Amino acid sequence: MDWFGNYLGWMSRCLVLALLLTGLSLSAQGLTGKGVQKRIKLPDHDRTGSGRLRSLLMGDSMVPRGPGRMLVRGMRLETYAYDGDRRIVDLIVEAPLCFFDLRTRVVSSSGPMKATRADGSMRLDGVGFEWRQLTSRLVVHHNVRTVLKQRLSLERKDKK
Repeated sequence: MDWFGNYLGWMSRCLVLALLLTGLSLSAQGLTGKGVQKRIKLPDHDRTGSGRLRSLLMGDSMVPRGPGRMLVRGMRLETYAYDGDRRIVDLIVEAPLCFFDLRTRVVSSSGPMKATRADGSMRLDGVGFEWRQLTSRLVVHHNVRTVLKQRLSLERKDKK
């Protein structure tokens, strides 16, 4: 009887521990708040050795929408260039809603978006876009309007 009593005591402690860990896990994943994560930041670093930050996806909130797929509200994406060790914001892409696929590292939307150069030299508005983090490629699908704020020269430089 002593062995059986020890076994039941051990099992009840394991059950309590499992319930406690499950509760902590659900809380950590944000599932108790319907999966909403606030003020997200998802960095993309250079994988060739430098480890520098190439882009940063930010959002007001993020909600799971299937395996590895997230709905991001209030999306802002910044890409970076470097002058020596100094990081400079290069391009800013904004959209009210987008999806982020964690597996493919693709940000996409069928809604309105805008992209601006941080120095103010260019603005692009459109509807629908896809940003591929791994290749740093932005494709805008429809109603693209581009405004350049610097003077373009039509003269050829190779004239003699």
